[in-house]
Amino acid sequence: MRSPICAGDESEERARSICTPCQHQSQVAAAVAKIEQRLHPAVATRESRGTGNMEIKNKLAHFVVPGEPTAKGRARAFIRNGSIAHYTPDKTARYENLVKLAAHEQMRGREPSSGALRLYVCAYLSIGASWSKKRQKAALQGLERPTKRPDIDNVVKAIKDGLNGVVWRDDSQVVMLLAEKHWSASPRVEVLVEEVAA
Repeated sequence: MRSPICAGDESEERARSICTPCQHQSQVAAAVAKIEQRLHPAVATRESRGTGNMEIKNKLAHFVVPGEPTAKGRARAFIRNGSIAHYTPDKTARYENLVKLAAHEQMRGREPSSGALRLYVCAYLSIGASWSKKRQKAALQGLERPTKRPDIDNVVKAIKDGLNGVVWRDDSQVVMLLAEKHWSASPRVEVLVEEVAA
């Protein structure tokens, strides 16, 4: 069963070409536009004319978080001075710090946005080293998509928490969200954040 992002009347070949992992910023932006057009054609048309209720205002940040995509881990509880306290698992904390570092380099000293935002996250998971060449090729071509952990929503949570206070003031500012998982020989997460004008 194909991903809902690839749903529509397009042919299999057309759908695969649209969902091919984005390598450059322009391709990421183009993929977002195509996905918007398929999922919300009326909204996308109004946006392109600049006459709708929601218009893209500014590309705020586009960057890559290198390494295997990491899901947000559950907070751990412990007793301190007779009270229950919580802490973020070390793996999650390290990944969120990596996200912050990548975002800081992209923002270049700019203040975090305080407006409405659209977030696009594309997670690229590493292909199994023991896979056959046939399966590896199929995965790279987008014929096979990751259906294993990490869950895409938990990857998004880690990204969003890492961007708090850097790209935006609080992740509640995200009013539109698109997220995908792909296989890749270069595991990473690509992030695109755009300001939205009401």
